[in-house]
Amino acid sequence: MELNLTHEMISINETIFDGMVEQPVELDYTLPDYYPSIFKVLKCRICPKVYSCRTSGDKLVIDGVISLKLLYLDEDSNQIHSIEQKQPFSKTVDMRGEAHNPIISYSAKGDYLNCRVINPRRIDLRGAASIYIKVCEQQEEQVVAGAEGMGMQLNKSSMSMGSEHLWATKQFSIEEQLDVGYGKPPVGEILSCEATAFANDCKVISNKIVTKGEVCLHILYRPDSDDGALQVSDQTLQISQIIDLPGVDESYQCCTTFDVTSIRVEPDNDAEGTIHVELDITACCDAFRNKEMQGVCDAFSTLYETALSSKEVRTEKLLSLFSDTVSLKETFEVQNLQELCDVWCTVSNLIGTAECDSIGFTADLNAVLIGFDNENLPCAVEKTIPIEFRFASETPLEPGAMVIAHAEPCSAEASLNGDSVELRVSLYVCGRVCAEARTRVLTDISADDSRPKEKTANCALTIYYADGGEQVWDIAKRYNTSVSAIMEENNLDGDTIREREMILIPIVE
Repeated sequence: MELNLTHEMISINETIFDGMVEQPVELDYTLPDYYPSIFKVLKCRICPKVYSCRTSGDKLVIDGVISLKLLYLDEDSNQIHSIEQKQPFSKTVDMRGEAHNPIISYSAKGDYLNCRVINPRRIDLRGAASIYIKVCEQQEEQVVAGAEGMGMQLNKSSMSMGSEHLWATKQFSIEEQLDVGYGKPPVGEILSCEATAFANDCKVISNKIVTKGEVCLHILYRPDSDDGALQVSDQTLQISQIIDLPGVDESYQCCTTFDVTSIRVEPDNDAEGTIHVELDITACCDAFRNKEMQGVCDAFSTLYETALSSKEVRTEKLLSLFSDTVSLKETFEVQNLQELCDVWCTVSNLIGTAECDSIGFTADLNAVLIGFDNENLPCAVEKTIPIEFRFASETPLEPGAMVIAHAEPCSAEASLNGDSVELRVSLYVCGRVCAEARTRVLTDISADDSRPKEKTANCALTIYYADGGEQVWDIAKRYNTSVSAIMEENNLDGDTIREREMILIPIVE
C-alpha cells in the first residue's frame, strides 16, 4: 500500500530589506560670472529622486540624483533669480539574503538643506535626504493539497494564500515645445518648475501593461523685461507607455505610478512665447492576483503512525486598489505679505487607516508662498497644515488592514485676502490595501507502515457524549476513525456539534 500525495505551489514574500538609507549633501558653490550676485536667500530646497533600485546577490544598489534648488535676490535690483545644482549618487547596502526575484518599493524625501552665504558669489550648502526601501523576495513554497492511501484522513479548509505579485519598471523621456499661454509675456528666466505625473488608465494584454496618464507642469518665471511681474504657466502633457510584465494576464489587478525624476525647462530663443521641456519619467507597475485553495491543515492515518511537516508562511492578500483625486481648501493667517505671486505644495507624513467601508488619511500639507512683503520686496512664506480626508471603498475592508499609499498635488492655487490666505489644492492619491497574515501549511505527510496502530477496543461502535461546539474532526482523530463515517452514522449535516448529545462512533478499517 502506498501513500500518494498531491502538491500545489504557493507564492510567499520574504522581506529581506526594510529600512532607510541616508544620503548626505555637501556643496561649496561659486556662482558663474553670468549670474547676478546674491543679496538675500529666499528659499532653498532639496529634492531627491531615485532613478533605479536593483539587487545584485545580497547587495542593494540605489542610483539617483539630488537637486539643490535656490531662490535668491540680487544685490542691485532685488529681482528673484534661481540656481539649481544636481548631485548624482549611488549607494550600496547589505540585505539579509540574496534576491533572485525581488519586488522593490521605495520613496525619497529631503530631510533638510541649510544654505550659508559666504560672500555674494559663493554659498555653502549642507543637507541630507532619506530613501526608504523595502525589498521582498518572491518565493514558491510546495504545500500538500491532497493525500490518498494508507488509511489517510485529511482535514481541509479554504485558505487564502495571499496575492501573487508581479512587478516591473520602465524609464522613458518626453520632449515638448509648449506655449507659455495666451497673452503671457515671453520668458526671461525660469524660477521654478514643478511636475507631477499620474496614471489614469491601465489595461492588461498578454504579458504587457498599457497605461496612460498625465503630467502636470507648474512653472514660475520672470518675464524678459526689467519691470515685468512674475508669471505662472500651467501645462498638461499626455503620456502613454507599454510596459513588459511577463506572466500578467486579465486575471490580475494592476496599478501604475509615474515619477518625474528629472525636469529641464528652457526658454525657446527661436520662437517667442514658447518653452522647451524635457522630462525623464520612471513608470512602476504592480500586478496582483489573489489565490484561494483547499489546503490540508491536519492529517492522520487510521492504520499507521503518521508524521507531519509544517511551516508558517507570511501571506499578503490584496483587498483593494485605489486611485482618486481629492480637493482640499484650507485657510490660514500670514503676516507681512502684501502680494501673492505663486504657491507650490508637497505632502509628507501620509498615513492611511482602513475601516470597514472606507480609507481615512492624515498628512501634512507643506505650502511655500512666493510674493512681496509690505516693503514691496520679494519674500517666501512657508506653512505646514495638518490635513484629513477619506475615500469610500468599493469593496469591504478589514479594519486594521495595511494601507500603502502615495499622494502628490496635481495643482495648487492661493488667494490673498488681507492677512489670510485661502489655499486650494487638488491631491492625487493612489495605493492599495492589503491584509497580512501568517498561515501554517503542511509541506509533507508520511505514514510508517512498520508501525501499525493498535485497536483500542474490539467493537464496531463506540458511544460518545459530545459537547456543543466540538469539531467532528477532533473526535474522529481521537478515536482513529473518519469524519465521513461519524457524520453518516449520526446523520450530521455539519462538521461542528451544535449542542451536547450522544453520538455513535464507528470504527473504520
